[in-house]
Amino acid sequence: MPNHIHFEIKQNSEIPLSKCMGGLHTSYSNYFNKKHNRIGHLFQGRFKAKEVKSEAQLLELIFYIHLNPVSAQLVKLPDDWVWSSAQDYIGIRNGTLPDKRIILNLLEGLGAYNKIMIEKLERQNWVEIENILFD
Repeated sequence: MPNHIHFEIKQNSEIPLSKCMGGLHTSYSNYFNKKHNRIGHLFQGRFKAKEVKSEAQLLELIFYIHLNPVSAQLVKLPDDWVWSSAQDYIGIRNGTLPDKRIILNLLEGLGAYNKIMIEKLERQNWVEIENILFD
């Protein structure tokens, strides 16, 4: 997204998420600033986090993330947004960053993911998805 990013992160350690995100922001800012010969902050404000408490919420979250560029009218289809793991889930790219096993196991495979994605694109009920995740 032009002004924000989304991550779905599974926390496997006792290290606070805020510390991990702080390290990520600092590392990326240092890389970006060096690459572009600049100094200063890249990110404004604190990150927001929402604990996922159920498998249903986890599934809604991944579709929310993948559909976000579509709902913002930046692209027509999720797989058109090259900075998204949607391309990996849809099967047109085989990236190493997202661990698709958790989501695809919940859905019983890539075919189910694609079917749900098509249904959500046809409905385009973005408010409902956002309410499920962030109420």
